[in-house]
Amino acid sequence: PQVPFPYVATREALQRAVVTLRSTVGVIALDCEGVNLSRKGPLMLIQLATVSEVFLVDAKLLGAEVIHQELGELLSAPGIKKVMFDCREDVDALFYQCGVTVRGIRDLQ
Repeated sequence: PQVPFPYVATREALQRAVVTLRSTVGVIALDCEGVNLSRKGPLMLIQLATVSEVFLVDAKLLGAEVIHQELGELLSAPGIKKVMFDCREDVDALFYQCGVTVRGIRDLQ
């Protein structure tokens, strides 16, 4: 079956995505993309997924403050597992650019 992957480019759409992500069974997949992604290389896209939906969050358009305000609590919740692969640059960018500390990581590398 096809999995929907809505493009999230407004605060309201991000708020709706967070509601969906919080209603999962406590596991989400997380990946970030950017140009030379790190604490200095700009964060451009955040991909968040459940077993039934993928959200493509335009981090560049939304900006660090909105990412912090709307995703910070979800990504910092240790009880919600974040499945990632080689998360070093992703968590570095989220922390230094958006002020978000990701907890509950399961790095598959």
